[in-house]
Amino acid sequence: MKSFRLLGTSAFAFLLISCGQTATEGYRINGKITNPKYDERTVYMVDAAGHKCDSATVKDCKFTFEGKHDATKVMELVVHENDSDMFPVTLPVVLEKGNITVEMGDMVYVADTEENDRMMNFLMEKDKFIDGMYGKSLSADSVKSEFATFIVQQVLKNGNSTVGKYIFNSYKSKLDEKQIEECNKIIK
Repeated sequence: MKSFRLLGTSAFAFLLISCGQTATEGYRINGKITNPKYDERTVYMVDAAGHKCDSATVKDCKFTFEGKHDATKVMELVVHENDSDMFPVTLPVVLEKGNITVEMGDMVYVADTEENDRMMNFLMEKDKFIDGMYGKSLSADSVKSEFATFIVQQVLKNGNSTVGKYIFNSYKSKLDEKQIEECNKIIK
């Protein structure tokens, strides 16, 4: 009888633990600061209009954000090295259901959800494009034209996803009317 009670109690405890470990209903950003000079600083979550929506203090080079949203959307994480820092580290992050891994500092990184993997691919392609522009003898107009072509390609590649919409809305001012029209066929 004792072993049956112990087995029943164990099964009930397992059931309680299992129920408590349901999948993440919202997002959780697990952040790491790769440069210790940002330790004890505040990481801000900023919307497209530049409003601070949330913040987290960096402790032992780590920070966390948690929350829920009805639909995925892009926010930017921003951290300043000091109070007079004019060029903070900024990283666009897609708030979507799941655990999101972020690294900020001398380099930035975001991953572990579908849209954030897509965002990281875009950021790497953009860096590759910019690096490819160095050393070329191009006029300013040629660089602007090539960048606009790159942006259209990225919008088309990412389609009507959250990242595709983010790219289009963030860089629309760099496109001509024909390019905007082409992107609008994809972005709904």
